[in-house]
Amino acid sequence: MQRRNELDALRGIFLLLMVSVHLPTVVNGFASEPLGYADAAEGFVFLSAFLVGSIYTPLMFQRGIAYVRERLWKRARKLYGYHLLLLLFLFVIVATVATVTHSIALHNYLLVFFSHPVWAVASSPFLVYQPPLLDILPMYIV
Repeated sequence: MQRRNELDALRGIFLLLMVSVHLPTVVNGFASEPLGYADAAEGFVFLSAFLVGSIYTPLMFQRGIAYVRERLWKRARKLYGYHLLLLLFLFVIVATVATVTHSIALHNYLLVFFSHPVWAVASSPFLVYQPPLLDILPMYIV
């Protein structure tokens, strides 16, 4: 499938809507679920799945299922690596900053980590414990 600019534009709009929902502004109320019960995150996930299907289905017929399986596993490993790097950053840098600065907001963000550090660190690579705001990327891995 050739790249479609309108689908890229729609993904960009979904990303802007998702960012605006998380900002404490007047736009938050407008951008939250503008299409009824569906919101930008669901639209982005649907569109991402659609694009993966439309890209890899023709490849499956051209090069075979083994080739597509290997490409998808490669993509999942890459995303998993990014997730592990984010966890490392969170557990080392952010936790250190929270401890040194006595930041209540950061401490609350990492409450499970500070309450059960061994469990949090041990279960995170297995995607059992997913810290707040880091539960999105694993959705694209699994």
